[in-house]
Amino acid sequence: MKKLSLEYIAGLVDGEGCFLIHRRKLTGYHRVRIIISNTFPAPLRMIRKEYGGSIGIQKKCKRHLGKKDVFRYRICGRKAILMTKLLLPFLIIKKKQAKLFIKFPFMGSGRKTSISIKKGRESLLNKIRVLNSGG
Repeated sequence: MKKLSLEYIAGLVDGEGCFLIHRRKLTGYHRVRIIISNTFPAPLRMIRKEYGGSIGIQKKCKRHLGKKDVFRYRICGRKAILMTKLLLPFLIIKKKQAKLFIKFPFMGSGRKTSISIKKGRESLLNKIRVLNSGG
């Protein structure tokens, strides 16, 4: 199987992907992830083979005739940060989100995480939300 270039993957992220920092409501735990959605799974499988992650599928529903199934590639945690660092020089549309994303602090987890780290994570989450919403 042919390897995809970083430029191609960056184009997929710019057009069909997003950088997310998710906070679990019950625990307050933050998690970083990159998601790329596409109706054609082959490039997503190639990315998964090279960088890890997982692929899920959202089946079309009966009321959306003519719509295709959507495949979602997801990579989380430190692997997502590493991938972002590799893609950063080639991103255009989502470069601001990527620059914020790679600042995510990984020290501590759950209740052991200091208040200052939690505040930093929450600040990054809010900044990325604004950018993802077109702000």
